[in-house]
Amino acid sequence: MNKEFDERGKGVLFKSDRRDKQTDCNYHGQFTDAAGLEYWISGWAKTSKKGLRFLSLFKLKNEAPEKAPEFDDSVEF
Repeated sequence: MNKEFDERGKGVLFKSDRRDKQTDCNYHGQFTDAAGLEYWISGWAKTSKKGLRFLSLFKLKNEAPEKAPEFDDSVEF
């Protein structure tokens, strides 16, 4: 049975197997948003001033669209 998967809104992170410099990311992967734009994800493990661990993420994979879509925020009743 051949299934096709919709990968929009999904992503994956892998632990980096080599870090040449201290500033290199700890994790790397990719993500596809709901509109189908693809992103490289780079994650740096950090610790906040309060001692909480977190990851800082994201980097655009392809060039951003030339013009963002315009939204009509008016509400009709």
